[in-house]
Amino acid sequence: MRATAPDVDGLQRRLATVMDQRGDWPERSAWIRDAVNVLPRHRFAPQRLWRWDSHVYVPVDHDSDPADWASEVYPRPDEATVTPVTEGLPTSSLSSQAVVVDMLTSLLLDPGHRVLELGTGNGWNAALLSRRTGPAGCVVSLETDPDLAHTARRALAEVGATVDVQVGDGNQGWAPPAPYDRMIATYAVERIPWA
Repeated sequence: MRATAPDVDGLQRRLATVMDQRGDWPERSAWIRDAVNVLPRHRFAPQRLWRWDSHVYVPVDHDSDPADWASEVYPRPDEATVTPVTEGLPTSSLSSQAVVVDMLTSLLLDPGHRVLELGTGNGWNAALLSRRTGPAGCVVSLETDPDLAHTARRALAEVGATVDVQVGDGNQGWAPPAPYDRMIATYAVERIPWA
């Protein structure tokens, strides 16, 4: 017996409401809320997510448990959604929505800006960047994992976001289309790489 489909739209609205109540939506960057509404997280979530059960990460599959899957996609504002796990450790995630909003606000992104994103993951942040920058070719995103880059390209194409996803090491930068107006790293860095 197949489980019933989750109410992802309702969960998306609930998360937005909690962020409203906390004052997480920036007034000076109203475009971000519009972009998040038009490009919801679940469009970029893989069919298998991972949940910490206080001992190990356990899989949460869309097909066998769509309601739990949806709850993982739309957790509280400060919680990330773990996408792949390798050798028992998370290696990528859909970053928490509050952090994504804060980072995009700090970027002071304007239409037409050329952006280098380090860490494509599943492509959600790249799609949000592309929604703001406008024309094709403004966003280049680097991902070290070829499988994640492939997944991101597919998800971005499905939502009509034109992003140049390249496989490479973000610490080395990506010079071919430089210069960039903005750079954003979606993974933790100890320092800004010289490249």
